[in-house]
Amino acid sequence: MAVAQPKGDFSRAHVGTQDENLTFHASDPDLTPCFQKTVLVWVPCAFLFVLSPLQGAFIVGSRSRHIPWTLLNTAKLLLTCLLAALCVVDIGFAISFGTQEYLMNTVDYVTPAIKLVTLVLCCILQYCNKNRGLRTSGVLFIFWFLLALFGAVQFRYEIRQLQNDEPPDPLYPVISYIIFYAITLVIFFFNFFLDGVPKEYEYEDIKRPCPEIRAPFPIRLLFLWFDKFVWKTYRSSITADELWGLKPEESSRFVVPAFEKYWNKTLRKSQNFEPKAKLCCRFGSVDFEKINKKTVSVLPALCKAFGPIFLCSSGLMLCNVVVTFINPQLLSNLIAFVSSNDPLWLGITYAALMLVFALLQPVFSGNGTVLATKTAVRVRMALTSIVYRKRVARPSLHDDGDVAGAPQDTGRGRVPCWPITAAQPPHDARRSVAAGSTAHIPFHSIVDVFDRIEIGFVVILFQALTMSNNAKKESTVGEIVNLMSVDTTRIYEAILNLNWIWISPLQIAISLYFLWQIVG
Repeated sequence: MAVAQPKGDFSRAHVGTQDENLTFHASDPDLTPCFQKTVLVWVPCAFLFVLSPLQGAFIVGSRSRHIPWTLLNTAKLLLTCLLAALCVVDIGFAISFGTQEYLMNTVDYVTPAIKLVTLVLCCILQYCNKNRGLRTSGVLFIFWFLLALFGAVQFRYEIRQLQNDEPPDPLYPVISYIIFYAITLVIFFFNFFLDGVPKEYEYEDIKRPCPEIRAPFPIRLLFLWFDKFVWKTYRSSITADELWGLKPEESSRFVVPAFEKYWNKTLRKSQNFEPKAKLCCRFGSVDFEKINKKTVSVLPALCKAFGPIFLCSSGLMLCNVVVTFINPQLLSNLIAFVSSNDPLWLGITYAALMLVFALLQPVFSGNGTVLATKTAVRVRMALTSIVYRKRVARPSLHDDGDVAGAPQDTGRGRVPCWPITAAQPPHDARRSVAAGSTAHIPFHSIVDVFDRIEIGFVVILFQALTMSNNAKKESTVGEIVNLMSVDTTRIYEAILNLNWIWISPLQIAISLYFLWQIVG
């Protein structure tokens, strides 16, 4: 980066690249102003831009609406707008200083512009979260955390500039950043609290809701909402009435319609249910030509419905792998520090970083495993719904593209009732509909109840219902139970261990590389 020298006495104009002597080989380490204004500012901004599509997916998929204006969300939005306005003023002052006696650097124009665009995006996300009923946001929390963490270096530098015997000239950049950083800390503190309750909610009230629903992001990240339950079970036994209800996002009312949205599209693209009729003049009958139906794969629909949450799990597991190999390198540097003449602060930094990464490892591993388990449960629930629907009512496509006999989403996240005769078993549903006497049994209630018992038995029962009578006679009940139980376990465990297909080779490759560096 080119260095701009002032026409007058401008002590802040000397901005150079990163100097190792200033950072690593000094008793009082510091970073150059150029590094402070580029890397330490651009990294949090890049993080928000990269993960904003993920936050947008959460906003679009939210089933809540309209959080009322509260003191908390109003203060966060106004303070963020104030930071954006401060960036506009910084750009104006930079242009003004450039036309006067000072020669400004390119970073003095680019960095405030990047911060301005990032803060505008942050304001949009905050307003959308409020409008769509999201009470906490992990993406915004991490963004403000990174901005506060990396900004501490420049804040320390600006404070030291004020403590010098000669005040900095001009004084505005110093005061501007101190105000900017102070407001950043306030907004970061506000993100530790949960926003108000949404006015509209598409699900019924839960009798005993899970505490995770009312927990802000840092509490969810560290699973602190579970501590009270552990302490209660330690002191006394619990009953079934004290257990929490399922989160609405984990129930079949949410999972099944979300999956069927993509599954019905797959059926419309892959199958053709319009048979061709041919008149037989000799016998006076109409024959229908047989249609070779194309095999439909359920994998694309599963990937579209549950792929994003599994990708989040894979990203956390990748972070866990990286953190796992950072600690041994820090330990190697700490051992080398003991026999060196490096300053004391460097050894303290190595020890502190080892502690930080040791704490981050279970956070990444635990949350990644939880997300993988949620994906496995949702896939299991979706496949169960397909098997049940296939037996109760065989889907057929009409001219309007809808699937006949399939449960349709009512727009409120619920699946309508299946018409089933009260006195007949589910596999005689179509015959009971023709008879005309029907009793409505909610499909979502059936899946909810079945998901609480052994899922192996559920899939066994449903797959047994889809078998023909001849196939049932050829196999005993015990053979069917054993076969379906093994298949169900394989599907569930395959999703849980799917990340290890690429994690294990990566760990082996990195380990061999570090071993090659040591052994040679």
